[in-house]
Amino acid sequence: MCKKSKCCCIQTTKGIPGPPGLNGITMIKFLNGNTGPQGPIGITGTQGPIGLTGPQGPIGMTGTQGPIGMTGTQGPIGLTGVTGTQGPIGMTGTQGPIGLTGPQGPIGMTGTQGPIGLTGPQGPIGMTGIQGPIGMTGTQGSIGPSGGINGVSEFFAIMPNDNSSNIMPGGFVNFPQDGISTNSIVTRLTSNSFNISNIGIYLVYFQASITEPGQLVLTLNGIPLMRTLVGRNSGNSQITSQNIIQISSANTILQVQNPSGNHVSLTLTSKAGGTNPVSANIIIMLI
Repeated sequence: MCKKSKCCCIQTTKGIPGPPGLNGITMIKFLNGNTGPQGPIGITGTQGPIGLTGPQGPIGMTGTQGPIGMTGTQGPIGLTGVTGTQGPIGMTGTQGPIGLTGPQGPIGMTGTQGPIGLTGPQGPIGMTGIQGPIGMTGTQGSIGPSGGINGVSEFFAIMPNDNSSNIMPGGFVNFPQDGISTNSIVTRLTSNSFNISNIGIYLVYFQASITEPGQLVLTLNGIPLMRTLVGRNSGNSQITSQNIIQISSANTILQVQNPSGNHVSLTLTSKAGGTNPVSANIIIMLI
């Protein structure tokens, strides 16, 4: 537009937009012309220094407190947190006074006896004590039995009459005739069984002429005493035995047996080595 004081304005038609300005310079806008396209943004200039902070204004008056709001619903319980490290142990408190002794409870049942403990080591030998006064002489006792053999009993058989039948396995040899006996320590029960009345140590000897190969053994109360078993492989000779045995109970029964596990019956030879009948015998001695 022109200033009125100097000239009239000439109305023109719409102008053609000019080309963009160089280096961010805005193109001169023609009068009544359309705005041309925006030129490229220029380079941002450097920021100026920050101004000084102004003084703080006065604190305003505190407003009236509003009403307390309604309590909200409780939220869900959160997860348990990680356990913290244990704190240091506190100092031990002073011990309280000892309480009164309560009444004694009832006596419990006696428990089962435990196993016997191991024998402890032998203690040191004590000092020899002072010798006591010599005692008065006692009265002399009665004279005891003589040592050695304290009693003997013999039993025998004469063949063939005293053992006319063969001795089957499990059977016993007959000694039906009585020989010399002292102190009556052994008594006959049958032709082949003898009762030992006294407890003690005995020497037992027996012999018999047997026609077949075979074995014989002593039995106590019907039980074979296997360490006394004797025998032979060939025929026509004697079977002999002598053993020391212990009698542990009174009135034990002693016998001579053809062992029950054998398969051969035994014949007591009637005339071994000649024309006269031979004998078999058993001797029982308390020693």
